[in-house]
Amino acid sequence: MIAPMGGLGARIRGWRAGLGLSQEALAEAVGVSPRSINRWEQDQSEPQPEHRRRLARLFGVELGDLVPAHPPGPPWHVPLRRNLLFTGREADLDRLREALAPGSASSRLVALTGLPGVGKTQTALEFAYRHADRYTGVFWLPADTRDGCLAALGELAAALDLALGPDPDQRYIHAQVGRWFRQHHGWLLVLDNLEDPALLDEVVPAGHGSILLTTRARAIGTAGERLELTPMSREVGSRFLLRRARVVASEAELDGASAADRATAEILVSRLGGLPLALDQAGAYMEETGCGLYRYLDRFQAEQRALMDRRGRLTGDHPESVATTIELAGRRVERMNPAAGDLLRLCAFLHPDAIPLEIVNGEADPIGVDEALADLATLSLVQRDPLSDTLTLHRLVQEVVRTALPPDEERRWAERAVQAVGQALPGSGPFQFGEALRWVAQASAAVELVQRWGLRSAVAARLLDWMGAHQLITGEYAASRRSLVRAWQLRGRDCLDTAETLAHLAELAFAGGRYRRAETLVRAALRIRRRDLGRDHLLVGNALGLLGDVLAELGRYAEAELLLEQALAIQTDRLGPEHPAVAVTLCRLGRVPFMQGRYEDAERLGRRALAINERALGADHFVTGVNVDWLGTVYRYWGRDQDAVVQFERALAILSDALGDDHPTALTVLNGMARAKHGLGAHDEAEVLARRAMEVRERMLGPEHPKVAFSLVCLAEILIAQERLDEAEALAGRSLAIRERTYGGEHQTVALSLDVLAQIRQRRGDLAGAERLYERAVATLERVVGGDQPRAASTRRRYASLLEAARRRG
Repeated sequence: MIAPMGGLGARIRGWRAGLGLSQEALAEAVGVSPRSINRWEQDQSEPQPEHRRRLARLFGVELGDLVPAHPPGPPWHVPLRRNLLFTGREADLDRLREALAPGSASSRLVALTGLPGVGKTQTALEFAYRHADRYTGVFWLPADTRDGCLAALGELAAALDLALGPDPDQRYIHAQVGRWFRQHHGWLLVLDNLEDPALLDEVVPAGHGSILLTTRARAIGTAGERLELTPMSREVGSRFLLRRARVVASEAELDGASAADRATAEILVSRLGGLPLALDQAGAYMEETGCGLYRYLDRFQAEQRALMDRRGRLTGDHPESVATTIELAGRRVERMNPAAGDLLRLCAFLHPDAIPLEIVNGEADPIGVDEALADLATLSLVQRDPLSDTLTLHRLVQEVVRTALPPDEERRWAERAVQAVGQALPGSGPFQFGEALRWVAQASAAVELVQRWGLRSAVAARLLDWMGAHQLITGEYAASRRSLVRAWQLRGRDCLDTAETLAHLAELAFAGGRYRRAETLVRAALRIRRRDLGRDHLLVGNALGLLGDVLAELGRYAEAELLLEQALAIQTDRLGPEHPAVAVTLCRLGRVPFMQGRYEDAERLGRRALAINERALGADHFVTGVNVDWLGTVYRYWGRDQDAVVQFERALAILSDALGDDHPTALTVLNGMARAKHGLGAHDEAEVLARRAMEVRERMLGPEHPKVAFSLVCLAEILIAQERLDEAEALAGRSLAIRERTYGGEHQTVALSLDVLAQIRQRRGDLAGAERLYERAVATLERVVGGDQPRAASTRRRYASLLEAARRRG
């Protein structure tokens, strides 16, 4: 058959027409889809080597007639068209340019690796087109199968015009091609989609050239260096998607896209994890259907798997959808190692980023896990970070793996994931806060599985309790309550595990200012622990310490002191005198002399606790910061305002860094700092600090929280010094109402609010009103803490001064 004139597409069309075949009939004869025939004839893509051989036999032409024409100049054998929408990868292309520079005394090899669909082939193709003029020849071999790669060598020989003689065998062709590579320097050979690294030894020629591989395998041995491609950033991915969806025609016109389109493109890039194949697939759908970015996002949220399965009608060199591509890789790894397939399914139900290896190790053989991870890495389905000892996999890989499972299997793997995370979690105490941060994402993902599947197990309960305890530390009180109540419901009413959740609920109630509720909960936990563990168990000691703290807040100092001393004895005996739990109890114990005005005793206990925490946890741990804040509070009430400021500044630096500026504990420091600055006469600075503490506390804790009352009084005292009495009286009145509702009338904080209101009335000249308030405040303080307590003495002195002034006027 005489070859038609024109490009390869025109030739295929002419040969088909000469045989009287339709595109559908030719597709059936060659073993491809009619869409592929249409793409070949439109020069949108080109036949792979096996398809060329079938076409050559069918048309009765030479195989070389089906090799695409290459540009004049050095030999060029690249059977794929350049992607005119290629975007980004500039840093990767620059690195390839440097690593594969021609002129080396020996061959250079770089392997482009990465997960399926990350754009390895497109990057290699762009590099070949962009830097073709640097090489004496550019050659491309498909390397996904051995037979296909060896067959492609025949086409390469034809492209090089090698004299092979009639009917040469494969070994002869291979030898002649190898001879050409040895005789020439400065060439570039691309082996695309290398599945079996052993094929390198068979087909890579000796000589002085550059070799670029694309492969999903992370391990390439000593053959060369590896460059791993990562998904597109949000910015680069958005640029590509806007162009691929034909929203803009070129990168120069990106500013022409509407703000809504740009924002929607960024959302889609995030949802698709920046995977180029997924973005190309999404853009193809939008181009073909005209649905636009916003409607595609709406459809994606409702029908994600269906859209990931749809590749599009006009695809180029990668006809498989992103779902198919990932599924094929998963099936291959399953055949290689069933344990690797199980590991992939487990990881599909975890949070995809930074999965601690402790989760997947469990009771498994560590070497077996290493082997499974090596097989997964062979196809870049999972990445392992040896420095952090974690695993990462792409979100779309997770989605494809999960949705491929039938519902009963999906539930079974969800249960396994919850079990694996729940068993691997570290402790939830404040001393393990840094370690817990490594687990929060995994615990959150597992909690979602518990809720989605309605899982009920001891491990699910532990997971919810752990999450609630962590949320309590980070100040997420509403979320903490939801987690802890659900854990309590799963654990039952009267078992030992329930006591752990009851103790955490007591801590939450304490943080929320519900002190009587906290007392009820911690007493319930204490009863269970004493019953099941005995009176001297460490967990009993911990509960005693918490109960003592609650009672001290309620003003029941004698009871609190007794319980805290019992807790300290148990903890010291079980943990030793240098454990941070002992330091916590020392600080709690120090509140009793502090509230009674014995500041030297409070300082001594606080200093001892601080020394323990600094040695055991470090100077920057948030528990150390809480301890430093406590010392500052002691100094502030002691009248040592400058010493207080030093401690508060250190505490604020520690707590803001560890927990954030708006954490309730950091706001406590801010409030104390305001009082200390006020004591030093820096009223304007003090007001700024006090207002911020008050406003953020109200927003985060609610307007009725006892800590808001502290902020109200602090600001009121500052305003009194500035003679802004109306605002000060309103704030002090609010604080009194909150404290009376929280504590009742017999509490020293109630008396202190009365004292502030009395000072305001006195400054206004309402001496009778001031006298009544002072009288009530003094009586309360004498009953609660005694008349010698420094704060009680100050109130009594102001009251006595008022009475003396009234007497003189009388």
